[in-house]
Amino acid sequence: MLERGDFSEKRDFIRMGVECPATFEVEGESGTFSGIARDLSASGLKIMAEKELGIGAILNLKVLPEQAIIAPLQAIVEIVWRTGPIANQFEFGACIKEMK
Repeated sequence: MLERGDFSEKRDFIRMGVECPATFEVEGESGTFSGIARDLSASGLKIMAEKELGIGAILNLKVLPEQAIIAPLQAIVEIVWRTGPIANQFEFGACIKEMK
């Protein structure tokens, strides 16, 4: 059994290193935007995108898996931190509010 102190990551949930295409709609805006989903955990993920988003933005997010045998992840997420732009890309930390 894995004890909390047995790994160097001290977050509530272990992060999985993923890099999958993602699409999202921003609450209160029109249009669908694209990005890359990374570092998925049970409570959140990192998103790379050209679209600038503010902290507190709510997204309807769809993460497309690398293999079609796995269903897409669909969730409502809230942006909790951001960096950038670096090379026209922003990096966002998103908290999962609701799974769809």
